[in-house]
Amino acid sequence: MCKKLILAFLMIFTVAMTGCGTKETLDLVSYDKLNPNDDVKLTYVDLNYGENKIDCLFENNSSNTYHFGFDFSIERKQGDKWYRLNTDQNFIALAGEIEANSTHIFYLDLDTQMYELSEGDYRIVKTLSYNDEDNNNVFENYSFEFTIREKNKAPILN
Repeated sequence: MCKKLILAFLMIFTVAMTGCGTKETLDLVSYDKLNPNDDVKLTYVDLNYGENKIDCLFENNSSNTYHFGFDFSIERKQGDKWYRLNTDQNFIALAGEIEANSTHIFYLDLDTQMYELSEGDYRIVKTLSYNDEDNNNVFENYSFEFTIREKNKAPILN
């Protein structure tokens, strides 16, 4: 009897902790402005399915040094609106900086995300910051769009 109660408790506990199944919930997003500075660009380099990562390139042709963290958004287009897929992100401390008039290659780890990218239109959004002339921290969002037509095939840049 005791073993049956313990087994029943463990089953209920496991279901409660993992859920009976996860349903993809999407959060509608909007930004005041994406890619506000023409001298700063975020672009796609490669989608590596084997390592489940996206290689990206920041080009900083401005006079500012930009700072960035590890966090990023993956957003999926439905109709004419964008919805964030990875809504459960934690704040992660500063990851690096991009000096004025330089480039920086980095990768986004998709293993930390909850969703696989199936066929559809997507964009990656990454927040950068810099200090203005009054030493105020200014945040800007940069993005690039891509389309996946067939799973495990290279995306098409939009």
